[in-house]
Amino acid sequence: MHNRAVTALTLALLFGAAATPVLSQAPATDTSLLTRLEASYNLTKTGFASSRVTAPGSVYVVHVDGLLARAIADHVTPTTTIEDGQPLPAAKGFKGFFGASGDTRQVAQGERFYVVGIDLKDDAIVFRLDSLDTHVVESNGQSEQSRFRMLIKFPLAKGAADTLTVAGVHHLTDPIFSIEGAPAPVPQVQLGESLADVENAFGQPDKIVNLGAKKVLSYGNLTIILVDDKVTDAE
Repeated sequence: MHNRAVTALTLALLFGAAATPVLSQAPATDTSLLTRLEASYNLTKTGFASSRVTAPGSVYVVHVDGLLARAIADHVTPTTTIEDGQPLPAAKGFKGFFGASGDTRQVAQGERFYVVGIDLKDDAIVFRLDSLDTHVVESNGQSEQSRFRMLIKFPLAKGAADTLTVAGVHHLTDPIFSIEGAPAPVPQVQLGESLADVENAFGQPDKIVNLGAKKVLSYGNLTIILVDDKVTDAE
């Protein structure tokens, strides 16, 4: 009798549980900055080994020299840090260890890449890019074609990640790489910038008038005036 009661109670619990409706919740829309960035940059999807494109996204063109990339098959990806809109020189250790024996190469302006990943951190945003075109590398004494990968790091000031926007990130990346077919980024000068900042943006001036603390730089029809190595006027 006792066993029948236990069995009846068990069945009641089982059927009662089965009869209870399970309420499912629709997944919330992900509006995080990272999700919006991935959509805005139209990321390319790759296979497990990351050497095969499974779903191509937007194509991006490099606008600066000084970026390092390495054959994807090597599984070692160099990182180039961008500071004040320019790539920092590669660490001597990396170049010394990989530059001679590995397949690390300097990326040239105009080369085309896919954006395959974005990593958003508190102190930086890092983009992972894979080349469209292949280049010759040496593997086991034989030459073969390989696509290349690079990481580009944009450091962020403390707390900047909390207020960062998609437009703000594009402002960082567009001078370094931008979507193919987009107008080339227009060089800009701001009050307070140094001579080095101006030359990084515009190149060497056509003419410099040196008046001691005051310098007048000419770029065609543009004149930039610096006092004590700071831009004070442009016309």
